[in-house]
Amino acid sequence: MIEPYLESASCDPSLYQLCQKIFSLPLNYLLVDNYIAVNNIENGTVCQAFTGARRTLIKVYKMMVVQLDEEVKNGLTLQKMWYYVQPSCKIMESLVELTRHANGLRGGPLLSCIFTMLNSTTDDQVKGIYCFLFNRALSVYVQLLEKWIYEGVISDKYE
Repeated sequence: MIEPYLESASCDPSLYQLCQKIFSLPLNYLLVDNYIAVNNIENGTVCQAFTGARRTLIKVYKMMVVQLDEEVKNGLTLQKMWYYVQPSCKIMESLVELTRHANGLRGGPLLSCIFTMLNSTTDDQVKGIYCFLFNRALSVYVQLLEKWIYEGVISDKYE
């Protein structure tokens, strides 16, 4: 990413690797944000709830960017920046992984995908994120099922 037109980077290798790690964060953000933009109302209420939960996580990321902007005024170094963005990198990487697996899914298959990803990770922080997303999408699905079972009404006007 840094000086991609050169055979080898002209900076210190450790700084180069640090920049590569940091630059992965905005690229992953773009992938997640694109998924949110593409998945609109027509994809059903479960997908809407899932996308809404992702928007909540993106707001947290944007707050971190604003905090970094404030730190620039206080002399932000690359090492300090890495310290601040490291948790967000892990979160964004997990969201990108989930995005790749859930792309094009809606309804029950989307919930199954999230649940599979939730059970396949051992990282507590990633598990918490997947659990948050799963609970948000599942609550809408359960409401739809209850209405169908108890009232005989299918209320998802998008599916």
